[in-house]
This record gives sequence, structure tokens and C-alpha cells, in this order.
Amino acid sequence: MVAVGAVTASSARIWCRAGRSGPHQLVIGTADAPPITVEIVIPDGSADRTCAWTYPDEFPDATRLAPTTAHEFRIAHQDGSMVGHGRFTTAPEVANTPHTFAFAALSCHQPFDDKGEVAERSREMLQVAHEAMTVRRAQFFVAMGDQVYSDAPPAHSLFDDDYFERIAPNGRASLLACTREEIRALFQQRYRQFWVMPELQRIYADFPSWPMLDDHEVVDNFGSLEEHATPEWDPVREGALDAFHDYQASRVFTAAPGTRPRSFDHGFRWGGTAVYQLDNRSERRAYAEHTQVLTEAQVSAFREFLQANVDARLTVVMVPVPLVFVPSRLANLAGALTHHEGIERWSHDRCLPDRDRILRLLVEHGRKHPAQKILLLSGDIHAGTAYEITWPGGPVLHQLTASALTNKESRVTTFLTEMAPRTVSSLSFDGVEAEVTLVAAADDAPSKNPFGGLNLGFVHVDDDGHRVAVRLELVSLTDDERPTAETVYLSPWLGADGTPRR
Repeated sequence: MVAVGAVTASSARIWCRAGRSGPHQLVIGTADAPPITVEIVIPDGSADRTCAWTYPDEFPDATRLAPTTAHEFRIAHQDGSMVGHGRFTTAPEVANTPHTFAFAALSCHQPFDDKGEVAERSREMLQVAHEAMTVRRAQFFVAMGDQVYSDAPPAHSLFDDDYFERIAPNGRASLLACTREEIRALFQQRYRQFWVMPELQRIYADFPSWPMLDDHEVVDNFGSLEEHATPEWDPVREGALDAFHDYQASRVFTAAPGTRPRSFDHGFRWGGTAVYQLDNRSERRAYAEHTQVLTEAQVSAFREFLQANVDARLTVVMVPVPLVFVPSRLANLAGALTHHEGIERWSHDRCLPDRDRILRLLVEHGRKHPAQKILLLSGDIHAGTAYEITWPGGPVLHQLTASALTNKESRVTTFLTEMAPRTVSSLSFDGVEAEVTLVAAADDAPSKNPFGGLNLGFVHVDDDGHRVAVRLELVSLTDDERPTAETVYLSPWLGADGTPRR
């Protein structure tokens, strides 16, 4: 399997998981120039034969790639056997940002039915997703969490006693009895199982991606229960994050063997657009009276990114768990009744201090730079939604949630996930209250907002070099014998001041 990770105007990070170690070749080419071949080595070791390289940075005397140029690549063993092939387009330079472009947002890949078989509807959704991304000429996508599930389907969960007994290393009685390295290997196996589908592999191979984790890369609601902060859970945390780095984060981060970041926050530029992804999971810890969602170091890094990119005409902030979803009263009630779902929400009393730190940063930044459009992205909730958040005195923010890509829910759950986003009408911090509304669809456009079926999101960008407007889209699949992509929601064009252009 191969994947394209972080791409700049002159470089690309290429990732692979090979069937065997040893010498390989990476070949990169364009339609207008002879292909470039470089020698690479895939090592044995604890990374499960995953590896990533940034071309040309890691290859002496290699030539920089040209901006806004379509490339093809392949990785093969020295004997010629293919590991995989794909394509990408390099990013534009800021001064040459295209007037229009699009990118995709997706989350929550759990394609298996209760028997552990791939559900046909999920397979079809992946085919449709690739088709939709190709037709819309998506330049890249952000993977917003839950790209694998450690704990679903339930009968095949790493935390299910019967299932674990079948895969346990060295006779271990449970996952919590395993070492960090054993847990890393078990989660690596999980990635191989969840990513074996060629339909998913095509998406990763053909579009640059910047991935972020959420709870199911470790376990449901990870970090929101006090027990997760105990020493007993340390090997699970570290082993699962090691595997996340092997299979996902190494497509963005360059780290020496055996090292990785504590958290995976990162940002990048795509011409006049700045994108920042906040890690709301790696440092999450539940204490007696509050939940730490982000550390001060994470908030400081985010602040520095905003300050360093004031020239961006569009700033996109991806947070896996939506900053706007349900009001505090419902989150607190759900938490009190179940000690489960509600405690995950940013609007729960335990999480409000960290939520308000992020909102405060965004509002202050938006007021200082009113021409800059700010867009929030998220996943997690198994429903697609588009919100407008209007602060008195500005700014006007929009939030697009795209979820789930392949994790098909029951009709009852789908009904509830479509109802929940309708319950929020405001949010506030420091005594300042914003009005929250669902964004009405463009005239004569599909208007399912919220939408509880399988979906992925698209952000269409119109950038004239001075101001930006965005159009938000949710895409699902038809019920035909051979399903095709179907737009279920399309917003009007939304500018920095929130005024729609229909």
C-alpha cells in the first residue's frame, strides 16, 4: 500500500507499507519530463515495514518539484514487484493560488458488519468517494479521526474477551496486560485489517492527505474517563499512538526511528489557505473536577500558527470533535445519565475551559483580521452538518462536520444524530454570546442539513487574491443498483462576513 502525505509547492511526502523489507525504488514523474528514480530502503523492525520519505529533501542532489504540477509515482521492490502507485498535484505558491479549488474532509471509517465482513454499502461509499473527489478535482483531503476502530465491530473488538483470546500475544489475558510493543503490533494489525480494501487504498494513493486521530484510534471516548489516565492504561496509550504514527502521522511528521511527537497538532499552507489540525485526543486527561483536552503548549502552538499566517485569506481549523454540536445542558445531562457520550463534548462543563480558550483565540484573531475567512472542520458525530456562528461585533464563523464515511448506523441512531445538531442555538464565553444556526442551502440546492447517512465533505474555495468565499458540500451515494455520488447538501457561497452569495 502507498499513500501521499504532506505536499508543498516543491516537495511531497510519500508513505508505504511493504510486504517485505529491503531495497526498493521510488519513481516520480510528470507528463512533461522523464521520470526520476531514487533508491529507498524499507527496514525491518517495529514499524511493521511502514516508511515515509520527503522528496526531494531526503535525497542528495534531487531536483525540487514544480508547483501546481500533476505527478505520478510508484514504489517497487528491486526485483520489479510493485508495492503501489498513485498520483498527486503539488501545492501552489501563495502568489499563484488558483482562483477556485476544492478539498475534501472525511472521518469515521468502520466498514465491517457485526460478523466482521465488509458491508457492501461501505465498499460502495468508498468507490463513490474516490469518484466524487476526482470529479471535483479535490487537491487534498483531511482525515479527521477514527480512520480505524480498535473496538468495533463489538464482537471483533480488541477489548472483547472472546475475540482477544484468539489474537492474544504470549497468552496475555487482555489488552491491558500487554506491553507497549505488543499493543503497537496489535494496532498495526488493526490498520492492515481496516485498510486492506482496494477502494480505500485508491483514495490514499491518489490524493494528498493530512491525518489526525480521534478516540477510536485508541478506544471509544479515550481520555474522557479517569481510568485512562492511570498507569495501567499507559501501554495502551503509547502503543496505540506508536501505531498511529507508523500508519498515519509519519505521512506528515519526520521523526528519527523510535521517536514521535507527544501530540500530533500540525499546520500547512495551500497557497492563500492556511490549515491547522488540533489534536484533541493525545493529551486528553480526565481528572476529578475537569477534563484537560489540550495542553498549554498545544494552545500556544495554535496561537503562533494563527499569528504566522495573518496573510492567509482563508484559515481552516480542523478539530476532530466538533466545537459546536449540542448545548451544555444536554451534554451535562447525557454525561450524568450514562457517564459516556456527554462527557466527550466540548460543551460539557468539564471541557468548557479548554473550549473557551480556543473560541477566545478564534474570536480575537477574527476581529483583528476581519478580511480573513475562518472555517471550522470536524468529524466524530456520525452526521454531516453545516453551522453559522455569529459573534456580536464579529467574526462570523462556519463549521462543516463530515461523518461518517463508512460507519453505517441503525435507523434509530441516524434519527438521533440528525436531531442532536438542531438543539443548539447559541454558545458563549466570557459573557459574550454567539448565535448558532444551521446554514440554509443555496437556492434550489439539496438541503439535508443535518444528514445522518454515509457522507464526506467538500470545501469549495473561491479566492480572487483579496477575499475568499467558501461553499460547503456533503456528498453521499444513491440507492441505485450501481450507486453514484449524490450531493445531499450544498451551501451558498459564504464570505468572511457571513453574507451568502446565492
